[in-house]
Parts: sequence; C-alpha cells; structure tokens
Amino acid sequence: MKVQATVVHRIGLLSFFLLALMAHAEATPVSYDVSVNTNAISGSSGYLSFQFNPGGADAPSATATISNFASIGGTLSVTSNNSGGASGTLPLTVTINNSDQLNELFQGFTFGSSFSFQLTFAGPAIESSSGASSGSAFALSLYASDEQTPLLTIDPNGTVLTILIAPNGDRTVQTFPADDRGSPPTVTIAERIAAVPEPATLWLFAMGAFGLGLAKRRIP
Repeated sequence: MKVQATVVHRIGLLSFFLLALMAHAEATPVSYDVSVNTNAISGSSGYLSFQFNPGGADAPSATATISNFASIGGTLSVTSNNSGGASGTLPLTVTINNSDQLNELFQGFTFGSSFSFQLTFAGPAIESSSGASSGSAFALSLYASDEQTPLLTIDPNGTVLTILIAPNGDRTVQTFPADDRGSPPTVTIAERIAAVPEPATLWLFAMGAFGLGLAKRRIP
C-alpha cells in the first residue's frame, strides 16, 4: 500500500508539473512581423510615430519592443524624440513601456518604398489575465513634414496600425487602407508563432522525469 500511495503521489506531482509546463508555454511574449508599404510617398520627408499607451490607471504593465528595423530606400533622420516610457533609437532596439499617459517614439524619416520591423509585447498585460478594467493600445502612425497630417490611412485617429490589448491579454489587430477607393491596407502584419512543444511531447518529457525518479529510488 505504501508503494501504491507513493506512486499515486508521484503521478499527482507529474500532473502538476505537466500543467505548469503547458501554462508556461502559453504565457510567453507575443511577436509580430510588420511591413509598411510607403511607395506612394517615396522620397518625401515626414515622421514615424510609435505609441504604446494605457487605457486607464489600472491597465496592467506591458512593454512593446521594436527591433530589426529595416527600410528599402528610406532614411532615418537624426531628429527623434522619446516621450514617457519610450527609450532607444532606430535602427537599434526601441523599448516602450505603457507607464505614462503618453509613451512615444517620434522619429524623423525620409520615406522609401517600404520599411519593416519586429514588434514584441511582453509583461503582465500579455502573459497573465487580470481583473483590471483597462487595457493598452499600440499605434503606428505616419505623418507629413508638418508633424500633424496623417499619411496613408483613412483611420480617423490617423494610424496605419493599431493593436488593442484587453485586460485579459487578448489582442485585436487593426490595419487601414491608404484611401477609400479599394486600396489594400498600408500595413501587412503576421504573428510569429513560437515553437511550443505538443502536449504529447510534454507528456513524454514528464514521464521520462517520472521514470528517472522511480529508477533513482531503486539505487541504494
């Protein structure tokens, strides 16, 4: 009976271990590959605005990281301004925390045919559900040289890309066309799918650990 109880106890621990592995696999940062078609305004000067702002004071904390920035025919200006929780400069990695009411990188840019970057979200707002009533929003906007006129979008808020993050971590991606005449969205975005072990693989891994534990018991 003692042996049976020990085995049952170990199976219980095994189940807990397996569930913990699966939860950890799901609670990971989320990344997107973003490409922006600026061919229609190629050669003109303007600005890129990257914002990541909370919807309210109780919004769970989170970080948006912009990396691997690249452009075809475009040129970054020396003019850039970080506000709130934004830090870093392009083409290097830029980090934006949703810590203040306004968190923004405002970057001068001479547009080429396109530019691209990797966008990664991390933190409690992404990795765990909360009882907060407010979420956060990431927004990418393109502006003319007057710093006010939105470019290549029909969005009333002037964005070409918006990602809304709900308090439970759910995300809603919104893209907008350059005009209302049937043009495609200015932004193409695809979520990067992380390599997560299949449940069967996790189970085999856990069973292997379980078997090693039993084997160890037999060795004096």
